[in-house]
Amino acid sequence: MKTHSIRKKAWVWLLALFLVGIANASLLPFWQPAYWHNQRRLDELNVQIRQRGEAVKFSGLEVQDDESYLLGDATLRLLNQIDKPQDSFYSIIEADKLPIPNKYPILEDAVATNRRTLDELAAIETPGTCRFRYDFEIPSPYSTQLKAISGLRNAKSLRSAEFIQAIGNADQDRAVRAVVELCDTEALLRLEPFLVSRSFQATIGNRAIDCIAMLIGHVKLTPIQTEAIDGRLAEMEGCFRLKPTLLAERACLFTTMNNIGHPDVGEYLASCGGLDTDGRFFLFSSSSKIDRWSSISYQTQLHGRADLDAREHDLAG
Repeated sequence: MKTHSIRKKAWVWLLALFLVGIANASLLPFWQPAYWHNQRRLDELNVQIRQRGEAVKFSGLEVQDDESYLLGDATLRLLNQIDKPQDSFYSIIEADKLPIPNKYPILEDAVATNRRTLDELAAIETPGTCRFRYDFEIPSPYSTQLKAISGLRNAKSLRSAEFIQAIGNADQDRAVRAVVELCDTEALLRLEPFLVSRSFQATIGNRAIDCIAMLIGHVKLTPIQTEAIDGRLAEMEGCFRLKPTLLAERACLFTTMNNIGHPDVGEYLASCGGLDTDGRFFLFSSSSKIDRWSSISYQTQLHGRADLDAREHDLAG
């Protein structure tokens, strides 16, 4: 009797498990509706992106333009030749506001030391057509080092120092020339689609505008000088667009997620303690570090769970 009771309970449990299994199988397609919806939406967006001729992946950002890349190579060589000034130089010229025009020996010495390189940079024709080279085939685009940024930061500071010295010495022509060359320095990043590059382009442009405001307050510009400055300002306003940056960010994120299990992506995620390192992409442009770290954490978890053999799978089709 006892054995019969045990067998009966066993059959009941087996039947219950069977029914649960059937229920799970029948409900499985409805457990992840967001996944199927998002996958379908992703496929639709990929088609739309390609139809608009936009880059889906990081490799699609590469432009076949040898002349502009050669100009970028020459510019980068000159930027690397700049003799970086002392920290005391930057404490003066990179304060919250431009320093009061005066004769600063440390500024004058830094400009004099780099005079030849600055003149060669100023001699670059059509700076707005400059492009710098990157490896567009890497699986972790956010690891890309923007080698020109450091040199451009030095060039910006030296142009600003030259302007302050010129105003302090009542040298109007030199002051105007420094402002025009500062605007041309901004133009060197005009074709850069990356977030860090465009942010620094805006920084250079803002410095140029600050210098122009100070210039107008100290000198009376000639018609030719006014025309030269107005022309640079019109180019700055007409050429600065957010769209290339958004397209580049999307392509970088797409490529990173497609290669989430790749060792290079893991190395990048492991190094994200240096989010504010010069020349390294931010994963997202949010000013909130909590948001940035949350995104990093999420992708790190995905990387840890990803099957390395599946990294060739392309979500973008």
